[in-house]
Amino acid sequence: KMSNKSKNPLSALAAGCLAGAVEATAVWPMEYIKTQLQLQSKAKGVALPYNGMIQGLTYTVRTTGFFSLYRGLAPTLVGSVPKAGIRFGLNSVIKESLRDKDGKLTAGKNFVAGLGGGGSQG
Repeated sequence: KMSNKSKNPLSALAAGCLAGAVEATAVWPMEYIKTQLQLQSKAKGVALPYNGMIQGLTYTVRTTGFFSLYRGLAPTLVGSVPKAGIRFGLNSVIKESLRDKDGKLTAGKNFVAGLGGGGSQG
């Protein structure tokens, strides 16, 4: 049975871009706090008023507001959005080129398409 998924590689590219943006935005607050904690461990005589992820998240929201957790996200989005889009788009193109005449794709060929998409990230 054929799937109703779009075979247009631009749809896969757009979906990948959206997925990359959502993923980066979802994990960014934890990355931000992790970086603060790492910098604290390298600084001499300067200690953050928190020493863990939950404490860091609550302290940051309480003192500088919720959106301050997203400081520095823009450069990450500039890199991760196109990277995810290209990975998804290329995976889609490779999968379509590997389908047999009945439109079927074996697990091995699906694996190869995944390797090609993932390998495009460098």
